[in-house]
This record gives sequence, structure tokens and C-alpha cells, in this order.
Amino acid sequence: MTATLGHTSIFLALLFAVWGILTPVLASRGNSDRYFAFARFAILAQFVLVTLAALSLIYALVTTDFSIRYVAFNTTRATPVYGFVIDGYAFTAGK
Repeated sequence: MTATLGHTSIFLALLFAVWGILTPVLASRGNSDRYFAFARFAILAQFVLVTLAALSLIYALVTTDFSIRYVAFNTTRATPVYGFVIDGYAFTAGK
């Protein structure tokens, strides 16, 4: 469940990113402020979805959900809880 939530969130964030790129182009061609409002919504949606994906990864780390490859390769049951949270942010360092 956690992996599905994370993958779906990232995929939807990608779709909103593409939408956020295309709508300002359409707005500049058609002089429509409606498209700029869609672009602002796309930015907010990306923020929410990427945050949700990061929180689902941290949840998987804290609950030691070894069905997720990142959790299985980078944690053990002996790791303290603060170590899981640090691991959740360490994945952005380009391991």
C-alpha cells in the first residue's frame, strides 16, 4: 500500500509537471488568464504529491516495510527511529 501510494504520487506529480509546463505556453499564445490559474494549481499539486510520496517513504522506513527495495537495502530492524527519518532525507543526496 505504501509503495503504491508513493509511486502513484510521483507519477501524478510528473503529469502535473508536464501540465504546468504546457499551460503557460498556451496562456501566452491565447492571452488567457485561465491557463495561468491552471499552472498555479499544477505547481501546488506537485508540491502536495511529492510531499505525500516523501512521507510515504518515511512511513515505510519507520515501519520497516521490507517490500520496498530502498528500505530493504538501506535499513535494519536495529536502526533507531531517528535513523529512519534521516535515511528518508538521505535518499535525496544521490546515493
